[in-house]
Amino acid sequence: MKTVICRQWCPVAPLLNGKERFSRKWSNLTNWPNKTLPKAGDDVTILSEWIMQLDIDPPALNNLFIDGDLVFMNGRNESNLSANNIWIRQGRLIAGDENTSFTSKINIILLGD
Repeated sequence: MKTVICRQWCPVAPLLNGKERFSRKWSNLTNWPNKTLPKAGDDVTILSEWIMQLDIDPPALNNLFIDGDLVFMNGRNESNLSANNIWIRQGRLIAGDENTSFTSKINIILLGD
């Protein structure tokens, strides 16, 4: 795995209106532009305003850009997230918090170089 610390040019979308006051579910078509779930090989961006819950295993993505919050849902036996690249820019990839232990299994699979 290669990690990159962005020191100069870091393309990040600005947080214009603050975080939404609700959580989106990955499986809900209405939470995505064009009302279409991401497909295998897509580039996907979790916008800075979003709190997106991974309630299903998405297909293998090309690039996943996390500008908002991407949250693994607790209580699923196993969650899988795969992509060629996962870019956590100004966002967060969350599994549990200081008040809630995360008890499910997570597989993060990086497919790229």
